[in-house]
Amino acid sequence: MTESERLLSAFSQVYFFEELVQDNLQYTDQNGNTKELADLILNLGNYVVAIQIKERSEADRTRDSAIEQKWFDDRMRTAKRQIKNTVDYIRQGALPAFKNKRGVNITVRSDAEIIPLVVFMNESITDYPHILEKHTDEGMTVNCMSLPDFQIMCSELVSPAEMIDYLEYRHSFYEKNGPVNYLFYKASETDMIISHPTKNEALIHQFLAEKYGVEEVRKGNTLFDHFRWFIQQTAERSTVGRDHEATFTILLFFAHFRRNEIRAFWDRLVLAKDKAQVGEYDIVGSIRRNDYVVFFVASAPNQVFSMDYLLEKARQKCNPTKLMQVYVWWEDAENYHIDYLYWSLPG
Repeated sequence: MTESERLLSAFSQVYFFEELVQDNLQYTDQNGNTKELADLILNLGNYVVAIQIKERSEADRTRDSAIEQKWFDDRMRTAKRQIKNTVDYIRQGALPAFKNKRGVNITVRSDAEIIPLVVFMNESITDYPHILEKHTDEGMTVNCMSLPDFQIMCSELVSPAEMIDYLEYRHSFYEKNGPVNYLFYKASETDMIISHPTKNEALIHQFLAEKYGVEEVRKGNTLFDHFRWFIQQTAERSTVGRDHEATFTILLFFAHFRRNEIRAFWDRLVLAKDKAQVGEYDIVGSIRRNDYVVFFVASAPNQVFSMDYLLEKARQKCNPTKLMQVYVWWEDAENYHIDYLYWSLPG
């Protein structure tokens, strides 16, 4: 693994959970040929982000812009071909399960929505195409960004699902508008104009303004940083964390949260903790979406609600395919635990 691949993998694990990150993606096909997928994938089950990274070593870099541009053009052609091969391999449905960074073998679904992304590491390239255009009928257009811009994207966005949303938005935007120097967004509720240069992934601010409103652009990410830290502690701090496969299932569920769901989750979790501390044991809140329900329970030690009971309760208002019970209980006056029970519709 190259230095840039290690850096990309480490950064992805910090922001998008070890359970979802898979690298070292080589395998042998039925004919005995060695095949290799992209350098790294973020596996969200129904979505896969396939990332190819290209690095220009410090020793090879020059001050000649033409030479550096040629390096970029050559490497991007190679990266697009590798990404296209990755998509083809996944679609063929013959891949083995690959280990995630927790050491659990996770399948790459052949029917997943695949989001390709090329990341490059070359400080000499400061102005680059945000979309790599296809050059053949069988090719594909692919999101492209520098490693520093990839890091900015990760730090500005709050969840793997939001990253998916943004990459789809970004791809569509640049395919429609081509290269632009400035973005303008008028917020109708305030008549406020936001103007940002397109460098350093400032399109993120336009994306957030359009998806959540201008006020969201002004907010910090402190709550979401806490949530990310909390999720990353699941494997060490919960009973379910003793089972790496169960941990993957739980974190995969949380990886599909957007920021509105994260806020609602956090508020109800805090309430469950406070209620359990004073012995007010009960269901203290829930989150409902189209396909899932989460119940938050202030629990006495080792006491939970029957999942059948909660499923019946959930079906009074919706027909979920996923159900989670998040229960908080106190071991003593100083220590509390957060654990999970999870159910999903078979198939």
